[in-house]
Amino acid sequence: MNLRVERKSIALIVVVAGIALFAFYQLYSLSIKTKYIEISDENIRAFIKKTRLPLIEVKTDAISNGFIKKEFTCYGNASVPKISWSRYDDAPCYAVIVFDPDTRGGTFFHLFELVDAHGNVVKVYYNSALKKGWFPVCPPKGEVHRYYFLVIALDTCELETNNLTEFLTNHSLALGYVIGKFGVK
Repeated sequence: MNLRVERKSIALIVVVAGIALFAFYQLYSLSIKTKYIEISDENIRAFIKKTRLPLIEVKTDAISNGFIKKEFTCYGNASVPKISWSRYDDAPCYAVIVFDPDTRGGTFFHLFELVDAHGNVVKVYYNSALKKGWFPVCPPKGEVHRYYFLVIALDTCELETNNLTEFLTNHSLALGYVIGKFGVK
């Protein structure tokens, strides 16, 4: 009887460990995968560097003098920042993306959503914590990270592909971003 209990306990431990490893891999992988889109460090940063799109102005109440305010972090109230931008012509949609390229496991995405020209959120995608919407800034103690608040004007809110680079190449009209830093001792 004890041997059966031991085998069940071992099997349960193996299953729990497997689930934990899978969750760890998903949280710290280099990309976010949803049924609609995949975004990764390489394609976002490559897109920003290679594009020759017109610039739009991006502002957020989360940044003051180049640094993220504590209230928008896991060390504060984890408040959701307000992000605003200048409109570009008659762009019907905007991608709003907040990401940290400095994490050890690859880029961490804090927010990815599509917003229509009237400011209404059309679609909210999963962040790197596998939750929809905002995930607060939370670098490990002793590290200072950069946070990009990126807004891209689009000609559509309908994503037809899982490849973000392809989608952005084909549908982007303008972009803008602001960078804030945050760290704790």
